[in-house]
Amino acid sequence: MIFDLGNVVIKISFDNAFGYWANAAKADLKQIKDNYAFDEYYAHFEKNLITPDEFKNHLIEKLKIKFEGDAFEQGWNLIYEDIIPGIPELLTELKKTYRLIALTNTNAVHYPTWATKYAKTLEIFEQVFSSHLIGHRKPEPAAYQVALDYLQMPPAQMWFFDDHLPNIIAAEKMGINAVLVTTFEKMIADMKRQGIT
Repeated sequence: MIFDLGNVVIKISFDNAFGYWANAAKADLKQIKDNYAFDEYYAHFEKNLITPDEFKNHLIEKLKIKFEGDAFEQGWNLIYEDIIPGIPELLTELKKTYRLIALTNTNAVHYPTWATKYAKTLEIFEQVFSSHLIGHRKPEPAAYQVALDYLQMPPAQMWFFDDHLPNIIAAEKMGINAVLVTTFEKMIADMKRQGIT
């Protein structure tokens, strides 16, 4: 089984970052939210093709705000909230039957935060693959291929869980069984329907 992390295992909210940046820069929150985009700079950052400073400078221009001191990093890391209730217990139970790995799109600033904050839960996974370390991000086929090469199993024997439809579609195109995660409860129901739990 291959799990995404954000909003599948870990609750995240970019609104936390936007709110912090607005307060720190004394800027308009709506302006920040309207101007922010998950654009090619964001994608490049998640593949480690640009540095944190290059990404921050792009945000300064895009959001039309200034980051004083470590305000960028402080706000950026506030997106991480709690482990989704029930996930540690579910993963622990699944591990009795399945090999579990994680495949997440992330970056050099976020990685140390979530890897430390959620270390106990992440230990349940056999391996965690991070986009900025493997140089590929979902929905690129190469990202899934890293998981396939590691597990050394036919795609048809795998299940992939992610909260973004494009990532689900990409996995299915590679022959991987995939479930779109909207809520923990629905994921459990989908698992039961597929005979997983």
